[in-house]
Amino acid sequence: MTQTPKRRTKKIAASYVPYIDIGMRFASAILLGTYGGYWLDSKLSTLPIFMITGLLIGVASGFLTIYRAAYPTKKTDKDDE
Repeated sequence: MTQTPKRRTKKIAASYVPYIDIGMRFASAILLGTYGGYWLDSKLSTLPIFMITGLLIGVASGFLTIYRAAYPTKKTDKDDE
């Protein structure tokens, strides 16, 4: 039995969802870190110290998200107790 083009397209689109999720998390971590640093700089009049720090923290957080998605933690028997 062959699939209709519409069903095949839905299957292909559904296979991209995890990658889109990771990309959105990565981008939002960077944007939130940068914006948070910029906001703090504007309040303390220290532009661009905290913005750069926020950017670096956002990039690190984004890569951590990618790492956790690529290498999920495995539960052991000790975790269940």
